[in-house]
Amino acid sequence: MKKRVFSILLSLYMVLMLFTVTGFADENYMITQNFKYGTRTYDGTDPQTSPYQFVIPAGGSFGLATIEDCSPYELVGWQESVSGTVYPPYAEIQNLQSDLTFDAVYQVQGGLTITVDGFMPGNTPNDCTVTFESTIPGVTFDEKDIKYLRWKILWAGQWEPISETEAFEAGTSYRFEISLKNNGLELVPATTANGIAPMYRQVVSNNGVPYAINMEFELGTPVAPTLAVTVDNFEVGKTLADCTFSFASTIPGVTFDESDILGVYWEAYDPYAESFYQVDDSNVFQTGVPSYRCTIELDSKGLTVAPAATVNGNTPESCEIVTSGGKTVLRITCELGTPLAQQLTISGMSVVCKDQDYEFSVTAAEGAEALYFLYRCGEFGGDTGWDRTDGGVCYGTVPASDYRDADTLELTVYGTAANGKPATATRTVQILKEHRFVDGVCACGAKTEYTITYDGGEGVEGSIDPETKADGVPVTLSSETFTKDGYVQTGWMDKETGAVYALGDTYTEDEDVTLYPMWEELVTLTVPFTTTVKLGGNAAPGETTFELAVVDANAGEETYADVTVSAAVTTNGEGDYEGTMTLTGPSQQLWNMLCEGAFVQQVNAGEEGWIYDDTVWGLLLSQIAAYSTADSAYDYTVLVLPATCEETEDGVYYDLDWEAMPLERMSFTNTYTKTITEPTEPTEPTESDSNTGGTNTAQTGDSRNIGLWFALLAVSTVVLVITGVHSKPGRSSRTK
Repeated sequence: MKKRVFSILLSLYMVLMLFTVTGFADENYMITQNFKYGTRTYDGTDPQTSPYQFVIPAGGSFGLATIEDCSPYELVGWQESVSGTVYPPYAEIQNLQSDLTFDAVYQVQGGLTITVDGFMPGNTPNDCTVTFESTIPGVTFDEKDIKYLRWKILWAGQWEPISETEAFEAGTSYRFEISLKNNGLELVPATTANGIAPMYRQVVSNNGVPYAINMEFELGTPVAPTLAVTVDNFEVGKTLADCTFSFASTIPGVTFDESDILGVYWEAYDPYAESFYQVDDSNVFQTGVPSYRCTIELDSKGLTVAPAATVNGNTPESCEIVTSGGKTVLRITCELGTPLAQQLTISGMSVVCKDQDYEFSVTAAEGAEALYFLYRCGEFGGDTGWDRTDGGVCYGTVPASDYRDADTLELTVYGTAANGKPATATRTVQILKEHRFVDGVCACGAKTEYTITYDGGEGVEGSIDPETKADGVPVTLSSETFTKDGYVQTGWMDKETGAVYALGDTYTEDEDVTLYPMWEELVTLTVPFTTTVKLGGNAAPGETTFELAVVDANAGEETYADVTVSAAVTTNGEGDYEGTMTLTGPSQQLWNMLCEGAFVQQVNAGEEGWIYDDTVWGLLLSQIAAYSTADSAYDYTVLVLPATCEETEDGVYYDLDWEAMPLERMSFTNTYTKTITEPTEPTEPTESDSNTGGTNTAQTGDSRNIGLWFALLAVSTVVLVITGVHSKPGRSSRTK
């Protein structure tokens, strides 16, 4: 019995063991990898075509393979068909529990960059050009591949199509759709248009054959291209001529450099006149000037719309395409404000003897830094480095042994300005050939007197003797001036420090200095006028001269004291006579006189018989109409406006008619009123008239007929004479 039971249990155990072994032997799972392009490899070996299948036991693991030779596509992952999970190439799948199918995920190698030029306010879709840059292996695109291009505008919350001639507007959003030939691509490449990714993209097929790629981009609002202008050396102590210009352009296909500059014009602000005045290239940027304004004229490079520009980060007052000197130019006018403070200042003696080391210090402005210095003595030069630095001040020494036989020491300090730009400072030191002692101590660097030199510069006439200034004693600067055609000298300038002095000003600095003239351009303005002579009587006037005068201005007379005015016309009888008023003076004074209006009236000379026209006209200097590259930087325009004259308790008040349109010329009408009375000719009566009534009764008491009385008397006398003549022969005959 026991054996029988044991046999049954053993049989059951063997059946169970067999079942278990058979069950585990069936747990193998199929892995399928489907791919369309290229060849499946693992570490570049064992190439296989699609589909690639293999079996993995349950609980096992395997690594996904990569795809080679699938250009212009590349494998980016494997997507599991049930879960949709995308695994990267070479991903390791762990603890396999079922059959798995993976489909290769591709993308186009490289990408496509679309650039839409001309998408700016004022342009139309017709003005836009589309260019392509492809990094897709073996695939390129150009304008011939465009199947269609459509534009839309966001209008009332809806995207509406626009025509190809409708202008783009600032602040309005736009989209464009583009359809390109697919050029063999079955997938859409990574694409941007003006740096913006498409909001929609699709490969279009016909009967399963791809033939086009459609994309749509939202470009947003059109923005004018930008031009950033940088003015370097806009710094106190530098001259206008020291300034250099650089340009950064986002204008498609257009760049600028200094060779494109056609003209640069500078103005400085006068706080007293509250206006800008022109300064030339020899002027030095000064701390006392609250602001400078710069106008740059550039070759327009074919632009018809001005870009959005900045100058040293400032928004310009104007940026426009204009005609100047017969050329189309891009003109930018910008107020730059105050110049940078003098970034590096060298302090030290201006004279040293041949046996004395030259010691100096360099002070850097806030944010600036002095880095190193170089010196030159004749043909010899060197750099000894700073002796020490203290609180931002650097101290240096040039050894006397390096002077050799030089007459001067030229010292240059190099560093960086507060704006990060390079900065320099220079100083020239006189080297005395003989040693000089005061009380046994070398005093070559402690001068007891200083020389003030007046240097007119090139192209001027005249000379002014230098002056000597005693140590600690102020001196009056020369009131004499140099002469320069077309200019008037208004003061003096120390180019090394930027200090400005008036003629005859007081100078207190204890050091040698060279002063240069400050010039202001002499400008002549002309205003036409017509004087009309009318007759108010029967007499005609002879030659008469009429003059005009500026009777007032909306500025103090002291601000235009050097302006001369000339306006006269000579007439000769009835008619219209044309004349010209001429105003000549320094440009700033002319601006002071005319910037807010000056008033012109005819001079009443008080000549007998004339009624003088007392009309008042206003002259207004408009904004500068145009720049030129001629010697005169400005082309002034004077407007003629009607004006009013009102007598008040405080005096005569003049004002412009600001709403009136400017006229071409002033006009005056004068009337000559003289009348001349002609004398009356007497009339002789006839014989019948004298015998009327048959009597010779004399008239009495009526003096009005005295002419007739004299006529009758004359006739009577004639009759008596005739009678007497005829009676003489008769008497003679009777006597015989």
